[in-house]
Amino acid sequence: MPQIVAGDVIRVLAHFTRPPKQKILLCVDPARFKYLVINSDPYLLALAAQLKVSPAEVPGLDHDSHVDTSKLVTLSAMETQYVIDADARCHKGSAPAAVLQRIKALIAQHGIMPKDQMAIVAANL
Repeated sequence: MPQIVAGDVIRVLAHFTRPPKQKILLCVDPARFKYLVINSDPYLLALAAQLKVSPAEVPGLDHDSHVDTSKLVTLSAMETQYVIDADARCHKGSAPAAVLQRIKALIAQHGIMPKDQMAIVAANL
């Protein structure tokens, strides 16, 4: 059972959506359970903060998607690590360093993400 680390991509049931559904998330801070959400379509309320990525760039994707870099979401161990412990197939691998660098550059450029969350990204990715 892999331990989730910063930069890992996981697929778990997201209870923050209505109705809850499977989502692909990119771990930013495993100790505080901070993640970026990867969506099929860009989040229109923060269009400048959407990073388009392809299945060749991010493990676990089956189509072009968008990393929402406008905010971090906080989950729990039960929603993340315990799911991976129960089913290792939910751990999709690690995002390449080039993608992580693009995420950090976009966050610095758009300035939408709250400063405290920007610090978490800078310290962990």
